[in-house]
Amino acid sequence: MHLSTPNDLFTLHPVLSRFATLATTSPLHDALHRPSPLTRIASQTPLLVSERCKRPDQRGHQITLLGPLLPLLWWPALNTPPAGLPLTQVTLTDEALEAMLCAELLRYMQLSPDGTVPEWGRRVLNQALDQAARQRLFGQTRKLSQQDVADWLGLSRAQLAHQARHLTQPPSPAPLAEPAFFSQWQAAQRDH
Repeated sequence: MHLSTPNDLFTLHPVLSRFATLATTSPLHDALHRPSPLTRIASQTPLLVSERCKRPDQRGHQITLLGPLLPLLWWPALNTPPAGLPLTQVTLTDEALEAMLCAELLRYMQLSPDGTVPEWGRRVLNQALDQAARQRLFGQTRKLSQQDVADWLGLSRAQLAHQARHLTQPPSPAPLAEPAFFSQWQAAQRDH
């Protein structure tokens, strides 16, 4: 096992890229994007990579990243992990990688049933998987319904419908900070 370096060049495996793109374009409450000590710690996850190749003129390695999915959402860019993360080399088929990414999303949905995570995860899975993948992984060709996910997670369908409404609402504007001085408050009142 090696550690990632600032000189390594990462590319996302096409399956991981599909999941990551859909995860970042689907609306999600700020649970995944909020910077906090937890997000910094959670991003310290070992990276699964395929074979490492090195050109003679290259300082780092050309690495294809296979996963995990969720820490990617905390990085500044999808293909720039922090330096110093452990690299674990694995060989996976596209089908096995799809199953691994689905399992990661389902675990996150199960561990975070509140907020909008289960409905967000259901949407990502429905967009990322085709009929053949849904048949292979979930035993059905139709898209995952709110009732399916609710049954798996011990929620009600109404809870997922409520989460869906929250996902479609525009984010609320940040509250205005309270002025430090009365004169600032007076000036703000005159401006309105």
